[in-house]
Amino acid sequence: MVERRRQLSSGQGTRTLNEILDRFRRPAGVPVAAAVEPDSELLELFAALDDLDHQADVLREASAVTVAAVRAQAAADADRVLDEGRREAERESVRTRAMRIRAAEEERDAAIQAARAENERMTIAARARIPALVDRVVQRVLEVEV
Repeated sequence: MVERRRQLSSGQGTRTLNEILDRFRRPAGVPVAAAVEPDSELLELFAALDDLDHQADVLREASAVTVAAVRAQAAADADRVLDEGRREAERESVRTRAMRIRAAEEERDAAIQAARAENERMTIAARARIPALVDRVVQRVLEVEV
């Protein structure tokens, strides 16, 4: 793990933030070195904390900008996907309508073909019956004249 170290200046040299905090992690929070004035150590600590607080603010602001950009991109992507979906739905609707029309035309053509076949069958059957009917009509006419 990479430990980020912050160097602080003091009258005794350069110390890290962890070194200063370690002094206050001792039992009862009493600094180890009584020679160093606690107020000066706390001032260094608060200065370091102010710096860290400022860095955190900068990171929050940068994150907010990044989040806004990501949200804007996500909204644009969502709009694009929705538009694409609408176009695809329209294409599918047109395709489905065309299929239904073709199916209806095929059904119509089949019905016309069946009607023509039935007409032909009936015509053949009627033609076959005409001679017998003519004979019966002629026979009746002859019966009535006699």
